[in-house]
Amino acid sequence: MNRGSLFLGLGVVPPSPSLGLMIGTGRAAIVHQPMLLVWPCLALVMMILILNGVCDLLRDWLDPRSAAALGGVGKTGA
Repeated sequence: MNRGSLFLGLGVVPPSPSLGLMIGTGRAAIVHQPMLLVWPCLALVMMILILNGVCDLLRDWLDPRSAAALGGVGKTGA
């Protein structure tokens, strides 16, 4: 949420480093220096994927009703 608001210009002031400010700056210079936009976007995507994976692992580990917690994925009671 914070990165989205920073991208729209509703957050931390420009001297503070953030991915939203880096993406906003890179968007203005995409024609001449595309790497100013590529690296912050890749960092944001990697953070989202890692957080998603960690949350999935925590859900599988903590949820007593999930198939993985019952002894295996796809196991049925038949």
